[in-house]
Amino acid sequence: YGWVEIQANNINIQGTLSASGFGYRGGNGGSGGGGDGCTSQSGSSGNSGNGSYGGNGGGGGGTGGCGDECDQCSGGGSGSGGIRGGYAASQSQGDNTMDESLLMGSGGGGGGGGGAASDINCWWGEGAGGGGGAGNPGGGYIKLYASNTLAVSGSILTIGNNSATGNGGNGESSPGYVSCCSPWANGGSGGSGGSSGSSSGGSGGSGAYCGNRGGSGGSGAAGAGGGVLLKAESVSVTGSINALGGGSSATNGGTVK
Repeated sequence: YGWVEIQANNINIQGTLSASGFGYRGGNGGSGGGGDGCTSQSGSSGNSGNGSYGGNGGGGGGTGGCGDECDQCSGGGSGSGGIRGGYAASQSQGDNTMDESLLMGSGGGGGGGGGAASDINCWWGEGAGGGGGAGNPGGGYIKLYASNTLAVSGSILTIGNNSATGNGGNGESSPGYVSCCSPWANGGSGGSGGSSGSSSGGSGGSGAYCGNRGGSGGSGAAGAGGGVLLKAESVSVTGSINALGGGSSATNGGTVK
């Protein structure tokens, strides 16, 4: 977690002062379901983001359904995306205070893992589900106090993240046929959920015979922006202040005072 507080007689921000992405962490993504044709697994739910208003994790996808024949089986369901983090309210900005208090942006929820495909005959392992992408962190906060003048000709940033690195893993494809319900007839392993900071869910693997794919993992959600406070006898801003939520969203952006 990160925040900046500066106290001085005079403050002049000419470059970039940033706490973007240093708020509360996002939730990890859910794991994808394993692709055994006999006991294919659903994907697991993503974790909620950290912070008082962290977004909920997305639900995991279900396994594919089957009829009487192999080619009537279906692929696994996709995991749901996570819910974005909020600043001072669930999923939103929500701040109407007039004091000097600030918050760090809460993290977005992780995406749910995809469910595995199914095989009615149990002879062929089917494609595993992709892991859910993890939720993104929110922005930290910045407080600047000057006894005399405070000038901003550069940039102050407390933006929430939306697409950092480390996506959910792809579900493995089935290695092929051996014998009915043999341990070696399993499909691929489900993709692992992304660690905090990722956004994209992994794709599902493909089945060896029927070709049914596991469901894709849900995407991790954006973090909320953090707050900014400028206090001085004289304040001049000719540069820029950006406290938006991830994806340039004002809905869950931080407050600027």
